[in-house]
Amino acid sequence: MAAREQAEQRLREARATIRALETKLAHERIAREEAIRQLEEERRTGRDELEGAWAAQRQAEQQRDEAIAARQEAVERRRALSGSVEAQESPTAPMKAKAR
Repeated sequence: MAAREQAEQRLREARATIRALETKLAHERIAREEAIRQLEEERRTGRDELEGAWAAQRQAEQQRDEAIAARQEAVERRRALSGSVEAQESPTAPMKAKAR
């Protein structure tokens, strides 16, 4: 009889140990899943921030290119205007010299 009680006691202890280990394992799984979710969220956030930075960079580059093109246009217009002013003044310049 004592051997049977001892066996039953060991069985109860083994079952309690199994339950404790299963609980510990479940907690570790939950913690691992939460850590994975957090990492995935941080990765998404980082990717969103990076995509935003890339978009801002593309916009800045486009604005820069537009400013360069506008400046080049202005320089070309000034040259064209300077050339037409010189062309208009050229024929009169010798006359003014003769008038002196």
